[in-house]
Amino acid sequence: MRKKRRIVTLVLTLLLTCSMSAQAGFTPRYDVDMPEIPDIHVELSDEMKEAVNQAAQKQIEKMILDKPVVWHAECRTHTNYSFCTITWCKVEGATSYKVEITKPDGTKETYNAKGNWLYANSRYNKFIEEGMNGATVRVRAFGEDETYSLWSDKVDVSCSEERR
Repeated sequence: MRKKRRIVTLVLTLLLTCSMSAQAGFTPRYDVDMPEIPDIHVELSDEMKEAVNQAAQKQIEKMILDKPVVWHAECRTHTNYSFCTITWCKVEGATSYKVEITKPDGTKETYNAKGNWLYANSRYNKFIEEGMNGATVRVRAFGEDETYSLWSDKVDVSCSEERR
């Protein structure tokens, strides 16, 4: 009985192996003939160039809010947890902010904030838990009608350790 089971198992394994390799062997090759795409050169008149420049300038002016300035960026480590507090100047017309924290190894985390401050702690955030020594922070403001600011200057996060 055992001999029959082994033979049946061996035959099924062999069939399964052959069917898998046979299927791969019969897969058709997919070749696509790509058409030649010609280079397109467009000559713009001076009036058209000026219109394009004015439209681009108008769009840039519409899109830019004032650049935020980071006032305070601090991370404190206690025995059981760490937390970071970051504050920046309020930007007129801003409805939200993005805060980007970059660690020395290049890893980044971006947070959204409604006001001009951010509090994040390690109980809910693995990125903060792993330590913030040498990290930098920058902030960008966003407003209505897709307006936004440039990123603020990068500011070093000061770190302190408190044992209780």
